[in-house]
Amino acid sequence: KATGKSNSITINKDKSRLSADEIERMIQEAKEFEEQDKLVKDKIEAKNALENYLYSLKGQLADDLGKKLPADERKAAQAAVSEAMEWLESNAATASKEDFEERKAEVEEVIKPIIAKAYQGGSSGGSAEDATRDEDDDEFHDEL
Repeated sequence: KATGKSNSITINKDKSRLSADEIERMIQEAKEFEEQDKLVKDKIEAKNALENYLYSLKGQLADDLGKKLPADERKAAQAAVSEAMEWLESNAATASKEDFEERKAEVEEVIKPIIAKAYQGGSSGGSAEDATRDEDDDEFHDEL
């Protein structure tokens, strides 16, 4: 049975649109905060770069690179990574972009010579192996 009552809803487009003044205010606010947003973005990128670098090093030291290093160098590298990770956990919220970049540079200063020495030692062994292969290949090739 119908009750005979009816309800109606009217939707006006005027209420959902922004006025020109509101649009101008929003644009002005965006311009005001643009520099601050860039600083925050740069800080986050620097933090992420440090964090990714540390986790990458931690993984490398646990895998093949760690096996190539003498025990004392491996411990020094692991200590540098652990110390930087602890610093990151303690200072992530308050550190500046420059702080993150400085910490990364400090870790690189310790790690780069160690890694370079490890790969330099590994690559010289590979060169001798390649030379041996070249000599073996000569047996199968006739001179023209």
